[in-house]
Amino acid sequence: MKREKVKIVWHDAVLYSPEVKAVELTRMETVGVVKKETPDFVIISDPITTKLKTKEKYPYKEKPTFFFIPKGMIETIK
Repeated sequence: MKREKVKIVWHDAVLYSPEVKAVELTRMETVGVVKKETPDFVIISDPITTKLKTKEKYPYKEKPTFFFIPKGMIETIK
């Protein structure tokens, strides 16, 4: 899977305090180039990530150079 352009749909981890409970995980879509794959995660370079429910780009302020996505959080890879 090295150096291929991919689209990954995954579930974002959200941490809450004991007073606030997570009702659902945020579904995200990241498009970019596979930089490296390990048994546990995929590293995507030049990622463009969107929250699927709101269609907002993520992160909001600056575009990251890499995204590390744990394989256990991945729903689909195309």
